[in-house]
Amino acid sequence: MFMLILGIVGAMICVLAYMLIILDRIDPKGVSYCVLNGFGGLFLLVSIASDYDVGDTGGLLVEVCWILVSIYGVMKAKRRGVQND
Repeated sequence: MFMLILGIVGAMICVLAYMLIILDRIDPKGVSYCVLNGFGGLFLLVSIASDYDVGDTGGLLVEVCWILVSIYGVMKAKRRGVQND
């Protein structure tokens, strides 16, 4: 049950990050957006991996890429000097 809730929370975090961009509340190139997406992806990854089936491979791959892109985004934002957005 915990993994189900974790997956739902992860999905909600990713949707929240997207909604905050649409509402002009955060910068899509900022740290906040990347961190939200990274944690959302991580929660989804853990949820998927906890009950892994070969059919979940695509979802796992998407979440790993999602997390890697988020990490890259945080690093790039910090290099540009964007701390708070």
